[in-house]
Amino acid sequence: TYLTPDMETQKHRSESATLYIDYPTGVYDVRREFHNNRPELKKLDSLMRPLTEGNLASISSISICGYASPDGTYKDNEILASNRARCFKEYMHTTYAPEHDLYKVSSVPEDWDGLVELLQRRPMNHGDEVLSLIARTSIFEGREKQLMDMYGGTVYRELLK
Repeated sequence: TYLTPDMETQKHRSESATLYIDYPTGVYDVRREFHNNRPELKKLDSLMRPLTEGNLASISSISICGYASPDGTYKDNEILASNRARCFKEYMHTTYAPEHDLYKVSSVPEDWDGLVELLQRRPMNHGDEVLSLIARTSIFEGREKQLMDMYGGTVYRELLK
């Protein structure tokens, strides 16, 4: 006896990629030649091209989250992160042409979690003190000001690099 499997009318697959697009300070448009952007965008291209060429696949949603580093005012970073997400959406739409309603766009004004991850991966002088300060002081209780004042500003200047 042979059993014939039920045929899938549609195969559902999920693909994801995390890209690290770098921006000059205060800039929000995608710059292919800046820092490590070329290989990051190539990674995106290797994911998107097979999905958008031909009619064998359809895209149901694309999530984009824009970030800004903690330097600068919270309000400025909020605008910058939002603009980065919006511009990356436009880059995606122009390059790969998925419909606008497929995008879920969000932003994080100050990427403190990313800074913590970076400090854990690449230790620096006074890194443990910085991590402790981040853990105990909220964004709106002077965290950035305390970092700026730490060791006469040397730690903050190092973080900006």
